[in-house]
Amino acid sequence: MPLDREKAFANAERLLKQGKPSDALKECQRLAEDAPKDLLMLNRIGDLLARADRGADAIAYYDRIADQFSASGFYPKAIAILKKIVKAAPQRLETVVRLGELNLKQKLPGEARTWFLQAAEGYLRQREFGKAREVYEKLVAAEPENFVHVARLAEARAAEGDPDKGGRELVAVGVRMLAMGRHDDAERTFKRAAELLPGRAEPAVGLARCHAAAGRPQEALRIADETWPDKPGAEAVSGDFLVLFESLGDHARAGRLLDHPKSDAIAEDAVEQAMRGALARGDAGGLWSRLLPLLDRWIRARDYGRAASLLDRLARTEEGGHLRALEQLVELRKAEGNRAATARAIERLVRASQAKGANDKLGPLLDTLKLFDPTSPLLFVGRPTGSAPPKAAAPVPVPDAPVAAAPAPSPRADAPAPLALEAPAVPLGPGDEEFVSGHLTEAEVFEKYGLHNEALQQLQQVVERFPGHVAALEKLIGILRTRADRGALRDCLVRGAFAKRAAGDLEGARRLAGEAATIGGIDPASRSALEKLALVAAAAPTPAAAPAPAPTPAPVAAPKAAAAAPKAPAAQAKPEPKAPAPPPPPPATSRAEEEDLEILFDDADDTAAPAAAAGDAEWLEEIEFYIGQGMNADALTRIAAARAAGRGGPRLDALEASASAAAAAPAPAEPVAEPVIEMESGGHDRLDEDELSSIAAALDAEYGAAGTAADAAARPADPDAEESIDEVFAAFKEHVRAEVDGGDFRTHYDLGIAYKEMGLVDDAIEEFRTASGAPELYREACSMLGLCHWERGESDAAIQWYRAALEAPGDEEAPLSGLRYDLAEILLQTGDTHGALDLFTQIAAVEPSYRDVERRVQDIRRNLSP
Repeated sequence: MPLDREKAFANAERLLKQGKPSDALKECQRLAEDAPKDLLMLNRIGDLLARADRGADAIAYYDRIADQFSASGFYPKAIAILKKIVKAAPQRLETVVRLGELNLKQKLPGEARTWFLQAAEGYLRQREFGKAREVYEKLVAAEPENFVHVARLAEARAAEGDPDKGGRELVAVGVRMLAMGRHDDAERTFKRAAELLPGRAEPAVGLARCHAAAGRPQEALRIADETWPDKPGAEAVSGDFLVLFESLGDHARAGRLLDHPKSDAIAEDAVEQAMRGALARGDAGGLWSRLLPLLDRWIRARDYGRAASLLDRLARTEEGGHLRALEQLVELRKAEGNRAATARAIERLVRASQAKGANDKLGPLLDTLKLFDPTSPLLFVGRPTGSAPPKAAAPVPVPDAPVAAAPAPSPRADAPAPLALEAPAVPLGPGDEEFVSGHLTEAEVFEKYGLHNEALQQLQQVVERFPGHVAALEKLIGILRTRADRGALRDCLVRGAFAKRAAGDLEGARRLAGEAATIGGIDPASRSALEKLALVAAAAPTPAAAPAPAPTPAPVAAPKAAAAAPKAPAAQAKPEPKAPAPPPPPPATSRAEEEDLEILFDDADDTAAPAAAAGDAEWLEEIEFYIGQGMNADALTRIAAARAAGRGGPRLDALEASASAAAAAPAPAEPVAEPVIEMESGGHDRLDEDELSSIAAALDAEYGAAGTAADAAARPADPDAEESIDEVFAAFKEHVRAEVDGGDFRTHYDLGIAYKEMGLVDDAIEEFRTASGAPELYREACSMLGLCHWERGESDAAIQWYRAALEAPGDEEAPLSGLRYDLAEILLQTGDTHGALDLFTQIAAVEPSYRDVERRVQDIRRNLSP
């Protein structure tokens, strides 16, 4: 027999009052196992145990409710339940951590920070340093720009037994502080890092840079002398020492550093920074003399790639190109023996010499270029005006026609693409190049220190002024790929596609345009231009909707009449005008790709519109589910998105009316208070338990309270009273009854399913009875009525409804096996063995492999035999 839940709950309550907690717990376990999805019952069990001072036992039931809410995405409700757990067991820190995580999912970083800090402080008091470190890692991931979180994480690592990693993290924080001008904070950070990394060079050079920035050069040089080159890790920070020595004007120390073999590990960005400083001071020649030993050492070691990389970077430190670096690069390529690379280096030197007006160097350079690459385009453009070639030099031939081919015509010549999109602007003069070079360098520095927002600003300034700058766009796209703003990435990909096409990289342009099309939402003008330039495939035309035959209305029969009449098709039971056909989804985005993006950026937009490729049934069921759960704002958002996609129909109109009416219901008198932790100097985090809201308050805020605000204020403030939950469900059902049309049988059937899942069996029976008025739903409604009555212990009514479902008109046999099997089980449990055998035999005749029917037939026959 099914379990009588109310009787079992009353029995558990009686046992607790009699001082028999173990027996009461067994009753509670029976209830929970019988109805694992009945959240109302689970909450009542938890509240019962909490009132009986069995808070530890109540937590298990609250946990199950929170898990179900979290898995379904109902984060506010899960948070409310977890707060009840914290109120019952403040020392349960894993629950506090979950509160922080769920608040992050809700885009509430302030609340998340409060809970995380409370949990970390608790773990530190318990000396569970590993768990405290895990919490601080979550904080750093949520707020990477908050240096305090990083410092706390480093301290937790040190306490856990990993001072090396903690010290390195503090060094990284100190570097970022120093770059932002926070010299005092940086100095304190480096000093703490030095305590965690005794004898290491990394914190020492940081301290030296802090002293230099504070105007204490002698102290900075003293620390440098103590560190370079003897302390461990000195080679890794040789670039920082070089920048320090150059900024202080100590060229002797800088020369000795570059002459030392440990400087081979020097970072390119440090050398570039030193060169920019030397150019500003007018001392570029002096720095070159100090750099030559380093370059010579690399060339002797045949490390041409690294030397070329450094020279290439130094060549970009000056507008138009740094001549000394380019000259060194040409000599390096010659020593390497790479003719093609040498020709390209000479070409760069030619262009730089032209930009700086060094025309006297052009003749010999062009002659040298002719030796390495006679087909170079620079040989066919002639020499600049006023520059006579050396007498020994042969004249450079000029062909009759330019070598460069004209741009390929657009696939659609009748509609050429706009020139601004086909050939976007690029830097043209030395001033433009200086602007671009400076911003790109700053972007690289910001990115190195993790300041991605600042790096984005630098790159955006470049691409706004020069939309065709491919390098800046590629860097910008790379950063945007790591962020959740898919719209910004899409727009940047489109701009990159136009720029790459203008630069001649058609394959790269098509790749970026295809990625933008995969994201979707390209504005029509840009999409049209991309199609005209053959960078994306043209969108398929929308097929015209075929005219549908007019449905033939049929009268809706009563449940008993339906049993004797032929089963009417669903379309005849309730004629509806045909809704306009929705537009097809973009061809470049599949349903699987949209689902992948939805999973990846789940937290970026909790109200995302349903995918265009989803079927009507899927998105309508989603909207019905949100309305059924009282999430009317989300339902209205989905409805608006559906209408924007061209969807409509009477069913959508009814859902919109229902959601609008429910959303207009009176709100609770006061918002649910969130916990507040006050940080006091020298004190601990305080949690005001009175502000912890209960599940009743959370559900009340979610569904809307019944009655006026004055009525709500007059109710007793008992956060654990289960009557408030009953009131919430009563108000919810009242909204449903007011909004759902009595003839909308499908909605009543779906409501019955929802009520049954919520444990409201009486209300489910009422809805299924209404739904049984539709011939197309009669059998399903009867079977659900049989199941509901069986769960209430009403076996006779259950058997009656199951038999009505089996006797419903229809000639299909296989789908009836499940009904027959369920009815046979009920008959067995009520003692009608012969009736059960008859049903099992019918199943075996149609589907002999269905479940264990053959074994059941054999067992029953064996038991019935004399």
